Amino acid sequence: MGELAFLEPDATRRLKDSEANLQALVDAVQDYAIFRLDPHGRVTTWNRGAQRIKGYSAPDILGRNFACFYLPEDVASGKPEYQLHQAVRHGRFEDHGWQVRKDGSRFWANVVVTALRDERGRLLGFARVTRDVTEQKQAEDLLRQREQTLDSFFRASSAGLAILDRNLQYQRISDALAEMDGLSPAEHLGKTVRDVLPGLADQMEPRLLHVLETGEPLMNHEMSGTVPNQDDVTGYWSANFFPIRNQAGKIEQLGAVIVDITELRRVEESLRHLSSRLMELQDEERRRIARELHDSVGQALTAVKLNLELVTRELDLASISPRSRQALTECSELATQCAADTRTISYLLHPPLLDERGLASAVRWYVDGFARRSGIDVSLDLPNTETRLPQTHETTLFRVLQEGLTNIHRHSGSAKASVRLELQPDRVTLELADQGRGMPAASLRACRDSARVLGVGISGMRERVRQLGGQLYIYSSTRGTTVSASLPLGGS
Repeated sequence: MGELAFLEPDATRRLKDSEANLQALVDAVQDYAIFRLDPHGRVTTWNRGAQRIKGYSAPDILGRNFACFYLPEDVASGKPEYQLHQAVRHGRFEDHGWQVRKDGSRFWANVVVTALRDERGRLLGFARVTRDVTEQKQAEDLLRQREQTLDSFFRASSAGLAILDRNLQYQRISDALAEMDGLSPAEHLGKTVRDVLPGLADQMEPRLLHVLETGEPLMNHEMSGTVPNQDDVTGYWSANFFPIRNQAGKIEQLGAVIVDITELRRVEESLRHLSSRLMELQDEERRRIARELHDSVGQALTAVKLNLELVTRELDLASISPRSRQALTECSELATQCAADTRTISYLLHPPLLDERGLASAVRWYVDGFARRSGIDVSLDLPNTETRLPQTHETTLFRVLQEGLTNIHRHSGSAKASVRLELQPDRVTLELADQGRGMPAASLRACRDSARVLGVGISGMRERVRQLGGQLYIYSSTRGTTVSASLPLGGS
C-alpha cells in the first residue's frame, strides 16, 4: 500500500501533464474549431481554430450557450438540442449545415459532436469539432448545378447525345439517342458501343479510337446501316465525336453528337429520282425536237429552196424588175441558210451520230464544228475502237462535252483546248482541258459545293454523272482548267 501511495501522486502528475500537452496541441490547431461544452451546452474551452473560424475570442464565448452559432430558424426548430441528444444517445453525431460567425456572416460547417462520460458513465459534457467546408460545398453546388444543366440539355436536345469513357462504354446518354438505338437510357449505361450497336460498331469504333489517340474532333461523319431493331430498314446518321479533357488536359471521356438524317436521305433520294426522270424527259424532248426540225422544218425549207431555184430557172428574168430579181436571189439564199441553221440546231440538240455511230463519232463531229465556230484549236484523243457504250453513258458524256466546251469558249480566254476519251474495261473517262485564266476561287468552291443542287450547267452535269455512279472532277489554276467525268462500266 505504501508503494502504491508513493506512485499515485506521480501518475496523477503525468496524467495532468498529458492533458496539458493535449490541450496545448488542441489550442494550436487553426483549421478546426475544437471546444468543449458542459452538459447544458455552455462553452467551457476554446482553441485558436475556433476563434479563427467563428470569430469569437475565448473571453467572448466562454460560458455562453453554443446555440449562438446557429441560424435563428435552426434554434427555433431545436436543432442544437437535437445534435446533443443524438450524441448522448449514440455517443457520436455528425452533421452539416449553415452556422453563424460573430460578425453575422455564414459558413457551411461540418460538425462532429462526441459525448464525454466518466468511468461510471455519467455525462461530463461534449466535445465538438467544427470544420469550415464552405468552399467544398460551393464546389459541390457548382458541380451539382452543372450536372443539372447537363441533364436538362440532354433531356431537351433533339439530337442524340452521349458521353463515353476511354473503354467506349456509355456514361451518359440522351433520351433522343436511346430512342434511335431502340433501347432505354439505362440499357446503355456501362455497355460498350459494340454491345449496343453491333451493326454500326465497325464504323464507330475506329473513329472514336482515332479521337482518343489524336485528340482531334471528327465532325460530320456520315454512317449508314441497319436501323436497330428494324432489320429490313436502312438508316443514315451524321456523327460528331470530340474529346473531353480533365483539368490537366488529359482525355478522360469522349462526347458524341448523333443526328438521324434517314428522312433527309430519303427526300434526297426522291429528288435524285425526280432529277433523273426530268433529265431523261429533257433528252427525249431534245431528241423529238431535233427529229421534228430535221424531218419537218428542215424538209420544208429544202422544198422552199428547190422551188425558188425552179422559179429562177424558168422565169424570164428580163421581164421582172432588178429589185424583184434581187429579192428572189435573197430568198433563195435565206432558204439555204435557214436549212443549214436548222440542220445545225437539230444536230446540236441531239446529233444523229450519237444514236447511229456512238459517242466517239459524235464527239469527233461536235469538236470539229466547235473548232470552226469558235476559232479555238482543239486537239482530240479518241480510242481506236468503235465500241458502243450504254445509251445513258453516251448521252451523259456528250452533254458534259457540250457544257465543257461551251464554258471554255465563254469564260477561259484560251486559244487551245484538248479533249480526251479513255475507254477501260471497267470505266470510261472524258477529260476536257484548256490553257486559260482559270476559275475564280469562289466559283470553284460553288461548283464543288453544288453536288446536290438541281439545275443546269456544271451542277446539272455533276448530277447526271452522279446518277450513273460516276464522279465529275474540276481542277483549276491560273494555268487553266480541267474537267474530268468518269463513269463505271459493267455494273451499270
